[in-house]
Amino acid sequence: MGELQWALLIVCLVLVVAVYFFSRRNRDERGDDERGAFGKPEGAGDQMDLLAPRADGSYDEFGVGRKRKRGEAGGPGEPPVSPREPSAPSMATLLHPLPGQPHVAPRVAPEMAPAPAAAAASAAPQGKLVALIVAPTEETDILGPQLHAALASQGLKFGDGEVYHRLIGGRIVYSVSSLLKPGKLIPAEAENFSTKGLTVVLNLPGPVTPTVAFDDMLSTTRAIASALKLEIFDARRERVTDEVGKKLRGEVEDWARAAKIV
Repeated sequence: MGELQWALLIVCLVLVVAVYFFSRRNRDERGDDERGAFGKPEGAGDQMDLLAPRADGSYDEFGVGRKRKRGEAGGPGEPPVSPREPSAPSMATLLHPLPGQPHVAPRVAPEMAPAPAAAAASAAPQGKLVALIVAPTEETDILGPQLHAALASQGLKFGDGEVYHRLIGGRIVYSVSSLLKPGKLIPAEAENFSTKGLTVVLNLPGPVTPTVAFDDMLSTTRAIASALKLEIFDARRERVTDEVGKKLRGEVEDWARAAKIV
């Protein structure tokens, strides 16, 4: 190889080495700039640390700020966050709780809670109504004059509602009215009055013992039916025989026992 060739080779090697070091230097400087802009600070964690709040409490790249406790003030200019009242359990939770979840008793607002008097009234036994029907077995009418005479003969008094009543101490024990609406039995209209039957109604409790009231009601109704040649039926349209009368009286006794009325 001639001297000229060796000289060219050496020049080429120098150029290659110069280009290498120059490019390496530029790459190192570019890397420092990039790390300064996007590199992680010392002690930084992995990629999930992007979700962590910054030290100054501001929002991160994803718009997530630091966690705040209830009632703690938010960012600048934000009012404190008031804790919310626990929501009432849903009806589904009350009726069908999730597995492992205890039954939840529904809360009653104070204004919705029953007053002691109302609670006592709701616990009291309900009243009982006994009804008898007096009617002819054939398609005949009960004439007014005979009807009013039979009612008066049993000591029944015309009064409230323009019907007849059994009164004890001025209080109504049971009432007798016309089977046809409006049910009025007005003595002054007896001459022009007729009806298809009578209704005898006993409302319990009343001014006397329930069984005493029923016995008087049944005996009075039988006397009226006998005087007018009528039949007696109960509310189920069943003819009131001696056996049915005992059954009705037993129902009154059972009710009085449950209601603790002697």
